[in-house]
Amino acid sequence: MYTYDVSFVEHAEKIIHPDHLLTTHCPVHIGELVILSDGSKREVCSIVHSADRSTLYVTDVTPGKVSASI
Repeated sequence: MYTYDVSFVEHAEKIIHPDHLLTTHCPVHIGELVILSDGSKREVCSIVHSADRSTLYVTDVTPGKVSASI
């Protein structure tokens, strides 16, 4: 299992109950889409690795919402 912290790129939009952790059976790569428990679809913009954790930076690509630009 691979576990990632999730950090949201968009600053204008706040989710009431965001996921802060994502666990997958395989490694996540830049450009992949992940669906969080609130039903929002997110694209992985970057991944930052440190000694004890990996953090995914994601942007919202849910239909009907404005995506953040990087």
